[in-house]
Amino acid sequence: MINWLHHTYQNELFFPFTQIEELHKIKIGRFSIADRWQKLFKLTNTTEGQVSANCLPSLALLQHAEKHGNLPNNANKLFKVCNHSYDFIKQANEILAADLFFLLKTKKLTNAPNQPQVYLEQNVNLEHVFFNTTKGAIYISKDAQIQNGVCLNGPLYIGENTIIKNNATIYGATIIGDNCSIGGEVKNSVIMDNTNKGHYGYLGDSMLGKWCNLGAGTSNSNVKNNASTIKVQLGNYKVTVGNKAGMLMGDYSRTAVNTAINTGSVIGICCNIVSTTLTPKFIDNFSWGASGEKYIFDKAIVDIQNWMLLKNQQLKNDLVKKLKLIYNGKV
Repeated sequence: MINWLHHTYQNELFFPFTQIEELHKIKIGRFSIADRWQKLFKLTNTTEGQVSANCLPSLALLQHAEKHGNLPNNANKLFKVCNHSYDFIKQANEILAADLFFLLKTKKLTNAPNQPQVYLEQNVNLEHVFFNTTKGAIYISKDAQIQNGVCLNGPLYIGENTIIKNNATIYGATIIGDNCSIGGEVKNSVIMDNTNKGHYGYLGDSMLGKWCNLGAGTSNSNVKNNASTIKVQLGNYKVTVGNKAGMLMGDYSRTAVNTAINTGSVIGICCNIVSTTLTPKFIDNFSWGASGEKYIFDKAIVDIQNWMLLKNQQLKNDLVKKLKLIYNGKV
């Protein structure tokens, strides 16, 4: 059994993704952070241990564990440490490489025609797709549909039952979850399950939570006009994230058509963003519009349920209770 180490400051640094779920339970692509460590421990026949929830096993660590059946003395140097939410985006390449290590061993796969670095699970539908694996492999999960004219650049993971729409262009390193609908241009981003970016517009160096929806034409800036270093406010911490940083968007948040998202923007959970100008760099949980008006809770719940029904899913009572606690500031 793994004893997960959490620190109170991590809820701020990993905003908005740790409000509903604990850090180690956050699912990025095929696996949660907990899943990845449990698979590593299985390679070494380890039954219990203590792990900081913001660490990920690297490919080098997995390869050593498989070869020797144990963890090396310098194992802590082979952890990939994520200090805040933007590090999931920066570590996407490493996450993809480590996940591919497991997937190639456990899944029955085929390759796209004449594409040895493009791995396909069962029932993937490809329609005149362009692949580029110069910078990394491409993995497409079962029942995914990749439509006409799509350009896929690795490293890239596409989840189960996800649709990549006509003429979309996706650059690595990008991780897309299950049941998503993706169009337009995407670069170096993490997109969680059941999220839609179904139309034209740019998403770059960003991370979207579960059940988000970007209206047609929504685009984010990921570079300041003067190309200077970007600083982001995460709770009480001001974090320097380099000269490229898109948006962080929490679960169940949405944008209206043609929304323009500022560089390094942080958007909470359950927001409905309607703005005719560049958005503020911080939008709090349960915001309606971009002016700070608060979403009426019962309406927010009805709207979330409506979006879930579009994918034949139901909103569970336990989640409603958790969202109510967050809404009232009790979490």
